[in-house]
Amino acid sequence: MSDIPELLLSHFEDPYHRGCCERATHAAQEFDSDSQHFVVMQLRIDDSGIVEEAWFDARGCLACEAPASILAQFCESKSMVELSELTESQYVELTQLEQLSAKSSCSQLAWAALQNALQSTDEELDCDHLTFGGPSLGEET
Repeated sequence: MSDIPELLLSHFEDPYHRGCCERATHAAQEFDSDSQHFVVMQLRIDDSGIVEEAWFDARGCLACEAPASILAQFCESKSMVELSELTESQYVELTQLEQLSAKSSCSQLAWAALQNALQSTDEELDCDHLTFGGPSLGEET
C-alpha cells in the first residue's frame, strides 16, 4: 500500500461526515455503472450561499470513497461560488488522486456529485434507502 497517499488512506479508514445530512438543502448522487460504485453528496447551505455542513455516502473502492470524504471536509465554510469554480484538475490535486498508481473510473464521482448538488435543491434525497459503504459518523462512539 506504499503507493497510496496518506491523506487518501486516512480518509478511507476514518471518513469525515459519512452519513446523512439531517437538514440538507442541496444533494446529488452519482453512479458508475461499470464499477457499480456510487457517491452521494449532501450540503446544508445557508441563505448567504455558504456551506454549513457537507456530508457524503459512498460505496466503492478507496479512489471512490476517500475523495468524497476529503471533499466533504473541504466544502465546509466555502461559498457556493467557490465550490462551483472548483475545476476537475483542482479536485484531483486536492484529493491527491494524481499520486495513485492505479486509477479508477469512479474517482471523479465525488467531484461530479458536488457540482450537481450545487445546482440542485433536492433536499428530498432520502438516505434511508442507501446502503452505506462504511460506518457513519452517527454510528461512531
